[in-house]
Amino acid sequence: MKEKIYKYLLLIKYCLIIFLKRKRYGQLYFFIYTPSYGNVGDHTIVLAEKELFTECKLGRKNIEITSLEYNLLKDMIKPLIHSTDIIILDGGGNFGDTWEETLLDFCSIIEIYNNNKIFVFPESWFFSESLRGKQLLQKTINVLKNHKNIIIYARDSWSYYEMKKNLKFTQVKYAYDCVLYKQYNRKKIENNSNNGFVGICVRDDKESVNTITCETINNFCQKCGYTSVVINNDLYQHIRKHKRKKFFYSKISEYEKCDFIITDRFHGFIFSIILEKPCIVVDNLTGKIKHFYEDIAKYLTGCLFLQCNERNIDNLVSDFLNSKYKKLCVSNEFYENIIRYKNLIKIDLKGWNKNEN
Repeated sequence: MKEKIYKYLLLIKYCLIIFLKRKRYGQLYFFIYTPSYGNVGDHTIVLAEKELFTECKLGRKNIEITSLEYNLLKDMIKPLIHSTDIIILDGGGNFGDTWEETLLDFCSIIEIYNNNKIFVFPESWFFSESLRGKQLLQKTINVLKNHKNIIIYARDSWSYYEMKKNLKFTQVKYAYDCVLYKQYNRKKIENNSNNGFVGICVRDDKESVNTITCETINNFCQKCGYTSVVINNDLYQHIRKHKRKKFFYSKISEYEKCDFIITDRFHGFIFSIILEKPCIVVDNLTGKIKHFYEDIAKYLTGCLFLQCNERNIDNLVSDFLNSKYKKLCVSNEFYENIIRYKNLIKIDLKGWNKNEN
């Protein structure tokens, strides 16, 4: 009974929001199926995307419906969205069979809003060679083939070429992950450790394939006198929209306090880049870290990438620690790329704004 009451109150709220915004702006942009689960990387993606919308002067024209809200309202919200409205799907690692439920929900949204323009922020692509992986790949191809007005951005070159190969009827483009466009002022935090703190941010879900490798690196660092600090990018609870920014700052502050980072998480790597923290990066199941690292390795110093089942870990880590990197450095070309890809996304977003035509 409580859920039913909440559902209808939520519907009334969105009816009012859509009515008022529609009256003022006409065409609207709908962020559909944004994260409500507690992954800081995915929430930071949405924060960065909202900042992009503000820069495009579209901030007041967007309406966000989280995955939790959408699952409650998807049948009732459809009549409120006009064919001229734009559907926005936030980026991440949503195209693949690793997280099947999310992929199927994305495909369902694309099918339901077949007459709307759809914009998909930078995504990774990974379908396994399993029977289920092949089935989901074919379903994804069929769904996207039938949608005539969709733009999908890939966030690494490998994903881009896989998308281009499989999605022959879809407009596919390349840009960095949205978190790299997030506005953030670095803080300088001093610590009292002689050798410093090492932040350990590793997966504990189905994407993790290198737990032993990460533990080996951590143990070696402890032997060298480093103090380990565990950073968990996931909170196993719902994060509401209005708490998203606080969640981001609470997590990024944990990274700030560390001298360097060990991670097998994509956004652990991205946060290290943003904060210029030296990092040891270990690949995961889907290869999304490896693929992005290969795209940008030429722009980085102060980052050690380890493949799956890497040998001579102690020697590699020892050489890295002995190099005494004070920070992760990126070249000016990398920053220029961030601006360039960000502008490409903004051009596409504004290009679908009726007031710009």
